[in-house]
Amino acid sequence: GVLPRLAIDVWKLLFRLHFLAVLLQGALGEKAPTVVQSLFEHPIGDIQWLGKDRLRVMLNTQRGQIHRSENGGKTFTDVTKEIVGNDEAVRIMLSPASPSSAIIVTGQLAIFATTDAGKTWFPVQYEAGIKLTFIFHSTKPETALISSWTNDCRLSDPGGLCTHKLFVTEDLGKTPARAVSRHVIQFSWGRGALADRIYYTHFRSKDAHQPVLNRWMKEVDFVSTDDFGLTSRTHVEEGNKFVISEHFVLVAKPSNVDKQTVSLLVSSDGARRFEQAVLPTQLDEKSYTVLDASETAVVLHVNHGNGLGNVYVSDVSGLRYALSLELTVAAHGQAAFEKVRNLEGIYFANIWAEGDHAKPPQDWRVDPADFGLGEGSTSVQSERAIRNLKARYDNESLPEYLQSQAPSRRLRQLQETGRVRSVMSFDSGGQWSHIRPPNEDSSGRPTCPKESKEKCWLHLHDTTMMDKFVPFYSYDKALGIIMAAGNVGETLSYDPADTNTYLSRDGGLTWNEVHKGIYIYEFGNHGALLAMASLASATDEVLYSTSEGKEWHHVSVGQKMEVTNILIEPTATATQFVAYGTREGKGILYHLDYDALGWRTCHGHDHPGPTSDYETWMPEDGTKHSVQVGKVWKKEKCFQGRQVAYTRRKPDAQCFTERTLPRLPTSVRTCKCSEEDFECELLFRRAVDGTSCEPMLSPTESHSTYFYERKNQCLQNNLDSNQFSVASYRRVPGNMCDGGYSPPKHNFPCFENGDRESVYARIFVVAVLLAALSALYYVGPCRIPALDNFCRVMSDRKNWMPGYVDVKVPGTG
Repeated sequence: GVLPRLAIDVWKLLFRLHFLAVLLQGALGEKAPTVVQSLFEHPIGDIQWLGKDRLRVMLNTQRGQIHRSENGGKTFTDVTKEIVGNDEAVRIMLSPASPSSAIIVTGQLAIFATTDAGKTWFPVQYEAGIKLTFIFHSTKPETALISSWTNDCRLSDPGGLCTHKLFVTEDLGKTPARAVSRHVIQFSWGRGALADRIYYTHFRSKDAHQPVLNRWMKEVDFVSTDDFGLTSRTHVEEGNKFVISEHFVLVAKPSNVDKQTVSLLVSSDGARRFEQAVLPTQLDEKSYTVLDASETAVVLHVNHGNGLGNVYVSDVSGLRYALSLELTVAAHGQAAFEKVRNLEGIYFANIWAEGDHAKPPQDWRVDPADFGLGEGSTSVQSERAIRNLKARYDNESLPEYLQSQAPSRRLRQLQETGRVRSVMSFDSGGQWSHIRPPNEDSSGRPTCPKESKEKCWLHLHDTTMMDKFVPFYSYDKALGIIMAAGNVGETLSYDPADTNTYLSRDGGLTWNEVHKGIYIYEFGNHGALLAMASLASATDEVLYSTSEGKEWHHVSVGQKMEVTNILIEPTATATQFVAYGTREGKGILYHLDYDALGWRTCHGHDHPGPTSDYETWMPEDGTKHSVQVGKVWKKEKCFQGRQVAYTRRKPDAQCFTERTLPRLPTSVRTCKCSEEDFECELLFRRAVDGTSCEPMLSPTESHSTYFYERKNQCLQNNLDSNQFSVASYRRVPGNMCDGGYSPPKHNFPCFENGDRESVYARIFVVAVLLAALSALYYVGPCRIPALDNFCRVMSDRKNWMPGYVDVKVPGTG
């Protein structure tokens, strides 16, 4: 009939149109990324990019073979014999001072170095032992610190002393490294103007075998040397562990060895003078982790010994710490805390959510070694944790200090009883709030049921479980972009089946679900390129976005593989990625080149707007603030007390940013102060999602001189006063707001629960005693020898008795 023939004709027409569209697509140059495969006998362990152009790539497998690429990772050559002979490579490390300097460490703890971006290698001369630590200088590519434990430490009956020796080299080991000290525990280069200084802790006595510092000890000192060990200076006696940041030196010193409690000393003048940090609690301080000291304050995680910790934020002096966040999760030296690296003052954390004063299960206790100020701390924890360690490792392939992070028992407990929630702060820890979930998931379905919207938030995974889940990830070159794995609900789920992948392009204020399941991700070309691949099961495709996550495209890599990681060269400005993993126990790597898309170079970064490939973007904290525009104040979005306009590529611009483009322009306007620009003062705290600062303790409960001095004002200035005022807010360090909101003070009663009567009684007794003693003096000269000292003091009473008036008594002369 007519209808069947018509249907056939329509089908033929559609087929021809589709065929024509395919021909036109090829003719018009519609392109996809190129994919080049490399195969290796064993799984890949590490990849590093060398040279100014980052085209030479060094790769080592988990069995120690070394492969070199001269074209950015497209093809590789085995160079194991050429570099290390019959040894096996276990680590490749680049100098932060130059991409041309690097070392390779072998299984026999031999070190081979290069200063020409891996073209040639030479052995590093040092006194090898049974362990090795290597730290490059921050600005001198051939200067480094090397430490090793002597071979006697492996013997049950050593012939010599077991000691940890510290060496320094200024030519990357071309000549033998020089000894700095021994019985060393921890060591580090200085920062800034003191970059050549070596800080270290060591055991004071060196006459016996070196003990292991597995508890706080009094026999350890914190010292430094400015001449590579010829002379040294002790800064803190009994200083056990330390952290060096750009602005502060922090040292942990035991306060009670029997109770294993510790106090924190802080210096802001290059370790010339130390003062004890003041924390607003009477809880024991077991140990510390510095979460961030890169800006104008110190963010500190304190383990109080109850299985969780608290986050404290200092003032600009680094000495006075206010409580920022309670009950933060932690494991094995890692706190569940991250700093957003592409914007200042934004933090993410995971907290225990069973009420304000809840405790985790009794059998969930952190190991005493979980926290130790020093090697478990960095100025920015995320610098260490994610960029090079975001892969899903087997426990055996983890670095030694992270090998205990295969927390199967902890994971089971969290899956069964875990009540963890995610929170974020947009004002350097001054105020925390739950994370707003996206309205819809990646399938377009609502994320939160109507009946549970009040307790429906977005929760994200952190580094404490990064062998099971991909953690919260940001990078400084990708402005405002964050990716993470997690779920929407009342609490964080530790079931992979509930876990999906999320993205924010505004610094964490709003989020979108970009894909169901757990994906590993990486950023490139200043955030213009995003790539990710599934970790849940073997896959034969990589997803990529050129629109900051708004749209995703698929590129096939051929056969399926178990993905380990996706990486890009360290500056993250290129348009080439490598995705690697395993197939049937062997290593496989795919080089993906997005230059094959044929896109032009973006233009107009110096004049963002309609005719440019760039836009102006302003971060915000989610509230409206007063901003001066000309002579008029308007309600607009602000961030950290100012309105900052950044220039970044438009998401829909079909172009790539120049790799060498300097930091894009910004403009700044000051905002009027609002409540969000202030954090709580010492001894006050804010609840999550709260705005007001409430006292942690009543004045009578606190031994702090902060309250003691102010309460004394009630007695010294006005005995009849009913209350005294205390500042409960302080401006967030680094906040630039001006004028506007002035935070109120908190009033405390001078006397509580009979205190007034008690004080009056004490004053009466003291007054009677003083009157009696004064009368004894005025009766006549002091005739009793035992009262000579008293008479002399009383005769000088004008100098020490406030308000004393000398009144002559008749008849006494």
